[in-house]
Amino acid sequence: MSSRTLTGILLIVGPIMMIAFFLAGPMGSADPSDPQALSSSLGSNVLWSEISLSLAVLGLLLRTVAINGIKNMMSGGSGYHLAELGFIFILIGAAGELIEISLLIGIANNAASQGLVEALHAVSQAIGPTAVSCAFLGFATIGLAILIQKNFHMLIALGAIVIGVIGTILPVANYESDLMIIPYLGLSLLLVTLGILVLRTKS
Repeated sequence: MSSRTLTGILLIVGPIMMIAFFLAGPMGSADPSDPQALSSSLGSNVLWSEISLSLAVLGLLLRTVAINGIKNMMSGGSGYHLAELGFIFILIGAAGELIEISLLIGIANNAASQGLVEALHAVSQAIGPTAVSCAFLGFATIGLAILIQKNFHMLIALGAIVIGVIGTILPVANYESDLMIIPYLGLSLLLVTLGILVLRTKS
């Protein structure tokens, strides 16, 4: 299997896996702004909370590897250094999101201890908005790199920029807003489309 084929597959599998297991698990119906409601939802089925959140993390990691593949495909081009910068933002954001999800698993395992739940929730809410904003800033930057290098369709580049800008601003303005689903789903759809294009395009 070529690196291009692997990148295309991961661009499809990673985002779908991340969104599907995040929404299908207890987090999908939980209120992230209310520590008590969140702990009740996650603690009602600890095993499924752990499994769904862990698989969502796996999807996040696969997505990150896929973006690295896109960056490598741009090597030597006019937008490569900008893509490198964007990937650094995404890597930092992914690390923060990994910590945030780990804290959610901690909430699921300690749902009976409200003091600990509130502490874990406070930390996750401090890390989450910054991490997500950083990741979306990275996607916007890679979109700009693609626009400059013109290695993919212009609509892919513009979509990444627009979704990236929205996803950068919204978490800082209101991380718990239902509107957060828009950049998440928009980015997932964009990456899946990009994955299909990568698989259909000959090396």
